[in-house]
Amino acid sequence: METIQIICIIVGALAGFAAAFLNMLLSKKSYKTSNSTAGIMGANVLRLIVDLAAFAIGFLICDNCDLPMVETLVSIAVGLSAGEMIFLRKLINNIKKENSEKNEERSA
Repeated sequence: METIQIICIIVGALAGFAAAFLNMLLSKKSYKTSNSTAGIMGANVLRLIVDLAAFAIGFLICDNCDLPMVETLVSIAVGLSAGEMIFLRKLINNIKKENSEKNEERSA
């Protein structure tokens, strides 16, 4: 495996992870501010746009700079998937903690 392929894999995974982090921030803000179905659906559309933008940027950079495209796009997908799982678990744990604190306040 060439050095440029390894660099593209690492950068692609980091870009996917960064997009997953941005998606987590969007989800967190949507959860805290929106109680309507339309607000939640809007946040989901924004998350899809962020995912699409990550792939589009990766594609355009690889296409214009003659970089290995398959490795880069696959690593973006892996970074997105792994990041989404990690950040979703973190977000769920935070929500559970907030709900348990609210329940304790109500019962006290």
